[in-house]
Amino acid sequence: MQQANVEGDSGRWSPQVEPPLAAAMVNIFTDSVELENILRTLQMSAEHQELKTALLSLTQIFNVAPKSLEQTNADMAVLSMLSHMAGDLELQILGLDVLQNFMNHSRPIEFNMRTKQGLMNHVMKLLTDHPSDHRIQARALTLLCLLLKSDTLCKQLAEQKQCSRLMDVILKGVALTLDKPECLLTAMNVLIDILKEDTDLQGVMTKKYLQLLLQLFKLHPKNADLVKALFKVLLVMAQDGKSRQLLGLPVLNVIRSQASLRQRDSSVIVESFRVLEVLCQTEKVSELLVEGGFLVNVILPELLANTEEAVVQQCGLRILLATANHLFPNTKSEEQACQWLKVIFLAMSRHIANAKIQISCCKVLTKLLESKPEVYAWIGEDASLRQDPIHTLCLGVILMHEKDSELFVSACKAIYYLTADNEILCRSLMEKNSHIAIIEGLRHHIKDRKVIISACQAVRGLCIFQNEHKLNIAHYDGDLLNLLVLAINSFVMDSEVQCEIISTMACLADIDLVRHQCFVFSVHLRNLEAMDNFAGDEYLQEAALELLAVLGGATSGPEILCSIGAVDKIIMCMKRFTYNSNIQKKGLWAIQILCHSHLVQSINKCRELASIIKSTMRNHPHSIVIQKEAIVAMQVLAERTVEGTVSVQSRGGSGSSRLSSVEATATRVERLAMSNMAEILVDQECHELLFQILEKCNDDHGLHDLASECLYVIGIEQDLKSRMLLAACCKGFIAGAECLIEVGADVNIGKGMDTPLSLAVKNKNRDLVTLLLKQLSLQLEYHDISGMLLSHIGQDKETGTVLWSSLNLGNLRPEWVLPTLVNQPAAAHPRNHLASQTSKHFVDKIKDSEQRRNRRLQQGLQQGLFSDTGGIMRWNAVELMRHKMFRYHTSADELRSITSPNVKRRCKCKLFFLSHWSCIGCVLWFS
Repeated sequence: MQQANVEGDSGRWSPQVEPPLAAAMVNIFTDSVELENILRTLQMSAEHQELKTALLSLTQIFNVAPKSLEQTNADMAVLSMLSHMAGDLELQILGLDVLQNFMNHSRPIEFNMRTKQGLMNHVMKLLTDHPSDHRIQARALTLLCLLLKSDTLCKQLAEQKQCSRLMDVILKGVALTLDKPECLLTAMNVLIDILKEDTDLQGVMTKKYLQLLLQLFKLHPKNADLVKALFKVLLVMAQDGKSRQLLGLPVLNVIRSQASLRQRDSSVIVESFRVLEVLCQTEKVSELLVEGGFLVNVILPELLANTEEAVVQQCGLRILLATANHLFPNTKSEEQACQWLKVIFLAMSRHIANAKIQISCCKVLTKLLESKPEVYAWIGEDASLRQDPIHTLCLGVILMHEKDSELFVSACKAIYYLTADNEILCRSLMEKNSHIAIIEGLRHHIKDRKVIISACQAVRGLCIFQNEHKLNIAHYDGDLLNLLVLAINSFVMDSEVQCEIISTMACLADIDLVRHQCFVFSVHLRNLEAMDNFAGDEYLQEAALELLAVLGGATSGPEILCSIGAVDKIIMCMKRFTYNSNIQKKGLWAIQILCHSHLVQSINKCRELASIIKSTMRNHPHSIVIQKEAIVAMQVLAERTVEGTVSVQSRGGSGSSRLSSVEATATRVERLAMSNMAEILVDQECHELLFQILEKCNDDHGLHDLASECLYVIGIEQDLKSRMLLAACCKGFIAGAECLIEVGADVNIGKGMDTPLSLAVKNKNRDLVTLLLKQLSLQLEYHDISGMLLSHIGQDKETGTVLWSSLNLGNLRPEWVLPTLVNQPAAAHPRNHLASQTSKHFVDKIKDSEQRRNRRLQQGLQQGLFSDTGGIMRWNAVELMRHKMFRYHTSADELRSITSPNVKRRCKCKLFFLSHWSCIGCVLWFS
C-alpha cells in the first residue's frame, strides 16, 4: 500500500492499491507538457482508444496528485469529450466515472463543476437518450445527485422550469430499470432534491407516479436502503396538503406490510413513522388510522417492542399526539387505554434525558387524561394496583430540564390534568414540593408567555380544592404573587396571559393573606383594566368576575370595589354575555358578595341591578343554579338599607307561627331605613318571578325555600306586601293576591284607579274582584255611602243637579253590588278552589321560611357571621367569607358537574372555578 505525498496534496488523497505506478507514469506527474497533451487529446481527438487511454491516464494522475489538476480545466476537457463522443457508450461511462471521482475527492473541482450548467445539460441528455441502459442511468443519476447539492444550480433549474422535465426523465428511467436496486436508490435520492426545490411538483408526483413508487415497494420489500429512500420520497410528497389524502390508505398498507417483514429494523420503522406523522395532519387520514385499527395493531406493538430506540419512540409519540383527538375518545377498552399509558411511562422512564421525547410524552399524556379520566386508576405509586408513577416523572423532567421552556410548559399542563381531578395525586405532588419547582421555573422563564400560562394552570390544579395546599403556596419564600403581578403588568395586552393570571389569583385569594395582598399590589385595579381591555373575551370576563367575588371577602373589600365601579363592570359584563350561563352565575355571585350600603344609595343603580337580575332569570328559566343565585341576589340586596345595615328583624326563639299575628304585634324592631332595592324589585315586578317559581317549578334542590324566604323578606320584612298586591291585581294573578291578603296586605291601598279592586275590574277578572270584595271593609254608614256615590256619579257641578239619564244603569246587575252592601258572600267560581290551594301553598312556604330564617340568624350570630347592633343584624364580611359550603343546598351531582373534566374541555382547559367557599354564592345565606 502506498500513500500520496500529503504535504503536496490538496488534502483529498486516498490510499492507492499496489502495484505502484511505473516510473514513466511518475515522470508524467511533473511534466506539464504531457498533461496538456492529455487534455488536448480529450478535447480534440475522436479516436476511441486514444480517448480511453487519456481518461485512464488522467484518472491515475488525479489519484496520485489531485492538486496538479485543480489548476487546470480537466473537468471541462472531459465534458468536451463526452459531448462530441455522445454515441460511444463506453467512453460515456468512463467519462462519467472520472467526473464523479473529481467531485468526490476535490473540493475546488467539485465547486467548478457545480457552477457550470453544461454538465447538467449533458447528464439530462444521457438520461433522456438512454433510459433503459442501467449503466448510464446509474452513473448519470449519481452525478446528478452530486450536482443538485449546489443551491445555485437548483435555483437555475427552478427558474428555467427544468425540474418537471428532469423528474419525468428520471422516473422514465426508473420504470425501465426496476430490477436494478442501486440505480433506483440513486434515482430516489435525486427525486428528493428535486421535490424539495420545486414544491409544486409534490402534488404532480403523487398523481402521476404514486403507483410506480408502490410497485417499487412490492418488488424490493427487503432492500432496507431502497425502502428507506422510498419513504423519504413519500415524506417530501406528503408536504403537499392536497396529496395527503391520496397518500393515506396506500401508504398505510405499505407500512403495514413492512412492519410484518422487518419488525426489528428500527431504521425502516423510523422512516415510515415520519411519513405517518405528516399524513396525520390531515383529518381524514387521522380518522383512517384510528378506524382501521392501524394504531393499535401496528404503532402500539412497535412502540412496546422498541422502547430503547429513541427515534422510534419520538416518531411514534408524535403520531399518537396527531391522532389523539380521534384515538383516545374511541378507545373503548380500559385495558387498551392502560397500554397507551404504559407506552408513555416507558418512553419517559427510558429516555428521561431526551427532552424531545419528554415533551411528546407530556403532551400525549395530557390528551389521554382529557379523554380518558379512567386511566387515573393506573397512575400512582402502588405497584400492587399496576400503577406507574408518571406524575413523579412529570415533576422530575421539570427539575432535570429546568432551562427548557417548552418542556416546562408541557410538563405543567400534564400536572394540571393529573391533579385537578385527583386528590391523591395532588397530595403526592405537593408532598414532593412540586409547587416549588413550578414557581422557580416560572421565575426562570418569567418573560415567556406560554410558561406563565402553563404554570398558572399547574398551580390551580395543585390547590383548587385544597386550602392546605394554598397555604403552602402562599407562604413559600418564592412569593408567587409577586411573580404573577410582574407578569400581569408585563403582558397587559395578552388576553390569555391575563386570563390565566386572574384565574390563579382568584384561586389563591381564598387565603386571607393573599386576598389582602391583592389590594396592596393593586390587583383589583389590574382586574378591572383587563375587563375593559378585553370586553369581548368571555373566558377572561368570567375569570375577572370570579376574582371580584373573592376579593369582596377582604375587610372593606366590598366598599373598595364598589367605590371604583366594580359593580358597573359586572352589570355590563352580564348584559354583554346574556346567554353565557357561567358569566351570569359568577356575576350574581359577585353582586351578592359586593353588596354594600353604597350600592343601594343610588336609585338608578338599584334599577340596573333589579333589571339585570330579572333578565337573567328570564333568559335562563331552566337553570336551577342561576334561578337560585338570582333569588339570593334579590334577597341580599333587599336586606341592605341605605345606612349600611341589613334590616333584619331580631327575634328571640323561633318566632310566631302565624304571620298575621306577627304583623299585628308591636314587638318588631323598627328598621333604620327602608331598602331602596326592595321597593325597586317590587316596582319591576321581580317578586312575580318568585311566585311563578312557587307555582310552576318543581321543588328542586331547595328552590322553593329560597323563593319563599325572599318573598318573606321583601313582603314582610320590608313591608311591601300591599304594593305587591297591586302588581298581582294588575296582572290578574289571583293565587298571589290571595296569598298576599292572607299575610296582611292592605286591599284598600292606593287611590282612584290605582287600587287593587279598580285594577281587577279594569282587567275584567271576576274571580279577583270577588276575592277583593270579600276582603274589603267599609267603615261608612249606608247614607254616607249614598252621599259619596251621589257626589261622584252623574253630578252636574255647574247646576248642582244629578243627571241620572246618562248613567246607563239598566245594565247594572244587583248581584254585583248586593253582596257587598248586605255583607253576603259571593258565589264561588270553579277556579277559586284551585287558586285557594295554590295560595295556601304559598302561605305555608312563607311561614316555614320565617321560622327557618330566624333559626339560621341565631346560629349565624353565634358563629360570628352577624353582629347584633341595637337590634339590627350586620353581616360580618370576613367571617362570612370563611363560612364553608359543606351545607350547600345543591346536590353532590350538581357540584361535580361544575368541576367535571367535561366543563374544563368546554372552557378550553381553563379552570374558572371559585374555591369551595364560593362555588355557589347562596350558601352564604341559606343552609
